[in-house]
Amino acid sequence: AAQESRRAREKRRKRGAAATLDHAEALARGAAQRAEALSGDGAESGALPFDPLDAVAHSGGADEGYVDYCVSRKTPQVLWMVARLRAELGVSDQSGTAIVDVGCGRGDLALNLAALFPNCHVFGLDNN
Repeated sequence: AAQESRRAREKRRKRGAAATLDHAEALARGAAQRAEALSGDGAESGALPFDPLDAVAHSGGADEGYVDYCVSRKTPQVLWMVARLRAELGVSDQSGTAIVDVGCGRGDLALNLAALFPNCHVFGLDNN
C-alpha cells in the first residue's frame, strides 16, 4: 500500500509540474506577443507585457492595499527601470548582455525585462 501511495503522489506531482509549466509557457507567449506590440517606447507610455496586477488577478485577487501598491508603486518602478535600461543599452545589439534582478520577489521586473529585451539574459534572484 505504501508503494502505491508513493507512486500516486509522484504521479500527482508530475501532473502539477506539467500544468505549472504549461501555465508559465502560456504567460511567456502572451508576454512576448504584448512586447512585440509595444515596439519602440511602448513601455514608457504605461503599457507592460506583464502587468503586476495580472498576477493578482490569477491568484484570486488581493486586498485593496496591495492593488493600490501595484498601481502607485510597483508599476511605476518597473516602467522607470525599463526606460532607464533603454537609455543605457540603446538600440544596439544586446546579445549576451546579462541583467540581474536581485530581490526580484514575484519577478514583475525580471519578466518584463525578459520580454522587452529578448536578446539579453535576464536573471531574477530571491531568497523566497
